Amino acid sequence: AIFCSSQFSRSCSGHPWLRSAMGCQPWTSRRSKRKLSLAICLFLAARAFATISFLPPPGCAARACRAHPVYGGKASASEQTSERGDFLQLTLSSLLASAMMISVVFSACSANVAMAADSTKILGILPSQSVSRLDGLLKELKEEAAESMREISNGQVNVEKAALRELRGIGELFDKMQSDVYSDSWVTLATYPGIIRSYVPLLYYYTDAVYPAGDTNGLSVKAQLRSALQFETGVILDSLDDFEDAVNRKSERETEKGFANMSLAYDRFLKAGNLYTSYDPVTSTEIFYRGVEDKSLVYKRRSLQLPAVRDEILVIQGPDKGKKGTAIWLGQNQNNETMTAVVKLEANPNLGSSGSSPGVKEVKIYPYTWIACTKSTTFSLWDDFAAATLAAVFSCTLTCPIDTLKVRQQAGLPPIPESGLGGLFKGLPSNLGQYCIPGGIFLAGSNALADAAVTVTSPFWDPNDPNLKLVLLIPAGVLAN
Repeated sequence: AIFCSSQFSRSCSGHPWLRSAMGCQPWTSRRSKRKLSLAICLFLAARAFATISFLPPPGCAARACRAHPVYGGKASASEQTSERGDFLQLTLSSLLASAMMISVVFSACSANVAMAADSTKILGILPSQSVSRLDGLLKELKEEAAESMREISNGQVNVEKAALRELRGIGELFDKMQSDVYSDSWVTLATYPGIIRSYVPLLYYYTDAVYPAGDTNGLSVKAQLRSALQFETGVILDSLDDFEDAVNRKSERETEKGFANMSLAYDRFLKAGNLYTSYDPVTSTEIFYRGVEDKSLVYKRRSLQLPAVRDEILVIQGPDKGKKGTAIWLGQNQNNETMTAVVKLEANPNLGSSGSSPGVKEVKIYPYTWIACTKSTTFSLWDDFAAATLAAVFSCTLTCPIDTLKVRQQAGLPPIPESGLGGLFKGLPSNLGQYCIPGGIFLAGSNALADAAVTVTSPFWDPNDPNLKLVLLIPAGVLAN
């Protein structure tokens, strides 16, 4: 019971709203923990003392057994009466001890079942005063949010519908820019800075129309949102300058960085300005994966391959778990360690449409450990073997003439045989038989063995630990070879 109460205290410590709802001295305080633990210890000690006080004196069990007819014992009438009383006392104490043990076990099991329940059921065990305080807090938050939404909606009435359409259509322009960045179309990329700058007046127009200047209260919702929109507009302009300079220098890495910063700032502008045409009711997808083991998810384990820019990724942690997208930038610290990842998620139709796209493509920044490379669900072991064998066929065919020239030169023969250039491919069938099938087995086998090793060692090692890469790939390659 003490263990269960401490676990409950730890679970509550991470929820500020729960601490507020439970009052000034919540379960999370050390003083409350000590009081609860002391009370439980005293309660158990009292029950143990009460049980021990009913235990019979030494020798009672032996005398009672001798008096029982089953054992054929003989005793005087007074002894039988006394011993029968001892036997009844022993039976009563045994039953009481058993009842106490069953009660303790049942209490512990009930506490564990309550701890395993969903966190949303915590409200069911809170005092009625705490529940009412929590309801009042949530009601105030809802009213404040509703008032803010009404203010934003009233401000959008002053914005021309064409301006709203063009602001939401910038996302489609960023999609085209991303395609050109990944194809290194430098001539086309040089045209984007002028196009994007033509939208800057619309950004300022929307900010002034929805959140006009002149609010004396700098802490109001309108003032805070106006500052946020102005800040994101400034980030877009700064990133656009960096992007243009990188395009002129044809720097691929800096171009990707400028594009990622612009995309992230634009998405934050949409959210701060309430420019999404719809609302996604699912604020966290982690609940859908509750109880699902990690090995059931299809993705490339981070111990075998780390995500890079332009890779298709899967979010494996956090409130967006299970969503797919593209890594458009990786942020590093001063030690050149990758810490964050800017990801452009797949289109979400729940957020409305964006130009010709069926949904809005959110751009978010995640911790680098939250993403992993996607893995095809249709690419089988035989496909891997066929691809590796085909690669070996091309390799042998292209290198066979070079090997023939080398051997003829070492043997002192003319470089070109008398039969002509076709003679340089003499011995190609034997080379194909020697390298193609073993090459396919090696590549497909090493990949399969590495994946199997990750699955087998997952109970002992984190399959997403990059430090295990050599530990897993070297034995897999040796066995496949």
